[in-house]
Amino acid sequence: MINTKISTATKALFIGSALAVTTVASAALPTQWELDDSHTRVGFSVSHMGFSTTMGHFSDVEGVVNYDMKAPNQASMEFTIATDSIDTNWDARDKHLKTDEFF
Repeated sequence: MINTKISTATKALFIGSALAVTTVASAALPTQWELDDSHTRVGFSVSHMGFSTTMGHFSDVEGVVNYDMKAPNQASMEFTIATDSIDTNWDARDKHLKTDEFF
């Protein structure tokens, strides 16, 4: 008769090893990530004649990142930025930036 009792430490080691193997195996596959609002920010800063710096961001950004560990030089990213989502923390400037003169 074979003793089928497995200690808690052995179970944890086995489960941890299985997860590690699964993670490494899945990481080797081509992967596509979607950009999400909680981890994505497209920002900018523009010097104003060396006296001040205007900073802003775009709040509406969508995109994907494609990556294959076996072909890292073929990684790609595709994204779309809604230019009318510009925010420089000054409404009058934002309104001006949304005109045809800029975007």
